[in-house]
Amino acid sequence: MYLLIRSNQVVQVGKVRVVLLDSAISPFSFFNYVFVHKEEYNNGFDPLIWKHEMAHIKQLHSIDVLILEVQFIFAYWNPVLYFAKKSIKYNHECLADDFVIRRPENIQTYQYLLIGLNSEKQVMALGSHLDFNQLKTRIIMMNKTENWQRKAFLASFSIMLIAGSTLLFSNKNADENESIAESMLSKANTALNLQAPQDTIEGIGASKEQLAEYDKAINKIKEYKKNHPNDRFIDISGLDKRRMGYIAYVMNKEQRDARTNKDHMFLNPSTFISSNTRPKKKSPTKTMFENWKNPNVYGVWIDGKKSNNKALSNLENSDIVYYTISKLYGKAKEGRKYIHQLDIYTAKGFQEAYKNYLFDAK
Repeated sequence: MYLLIRSNQVVQVGKVRVVLLDSAISPFSFFNYVFVHKEEYNNGFDPLIWKHEMAHIKQLHSIDVLILEVQFIFAYWNPVLYFAKKSIKYNHECLADDFVIRRPENIQTYQYLLIGLNSEKQVMALGSHLDFNQLKTRIIMMNKTENWQRKAFLASFSIMLIAGSTLLFSNKNADENESIAESMLSKANTALNLQAPQDTIEGIGASKEQLAEYDKAINKIKEYKKNHPNDRFIDISGLDKRRMGYIAYVMNKEQRDARTNKDHMFLNPSTFISSNTRPKKKSPTKTMFENWKNPNVYGVWIDGKKSNNKALSNLENSDIVYYTISKLYGKAKEGRKYIHQLDIYTAKGFQEAYKNYLFDAK
């Protein structure tokens, strides 16, 4: 590891150091170092692989690996250790998978990435890497509920406890072993709740394949516009705007700038990002909330449904997590006594309305 770091280019990305290797090798991490093939990094390091390696780093899996290796030094003859090592490595992969797919839209993309993984690439024994092993089981795990993932974690952890007890606690009595096991399981349960959902890393750089996919879709629309200059509106209903927003989000500054055109503002990367970004939550003051109850001024929609102003009496201002107010003009005012349309969202309604959006407003 030391020689790899000393003999190759190292790039600082936040608190993480990326070591660019000349040889084709499967990306892996060791403490706060990520080792990746230089060509793969320059072509656009896949953000889901990056998140996978960040999971290994944040969850300190390198410490587990080193503890296992030390145990092998003193008890290489113990067959239980080999089984425990396999289970712990698998558990590391499940935890990293869970970290990547916290955002539901990542699941299918990540599964396709695993299926297309080159399992013949060289890997480092001490490194934590995106492993091809037990692929079918891991994909099944991704589609199960969180409770199943917790059970799998505890089952794997109990195997580690058995291996550790065999090596370290063989001379202890049963009561002492049970106390130690309960303590370790308690710590494991606590650790499960430490991982907060993480967003896709913005601006890391889209890969060549992603840029080609983005450019192909944009060029198709531009070609239509060129051949139909008199059309005021362009049908982009067939365009996967979520996918375009995702690719635009991971583009670096140079890639976005190269695809920004003032003549086609609605096709710019920033537009696709905006259309996939949830609005920032905001709640009204008590005074504003009381004013909204006047039916001569405000027409009220609650969680997307037309409601009576009296329904606001069932809510508090703090129950509202987002709202928009638009003034009515011209024909929009006909047949209505109110002059403003008010759309308000409770926490549940906001989640439902914006569940398919990729990003949160900063």
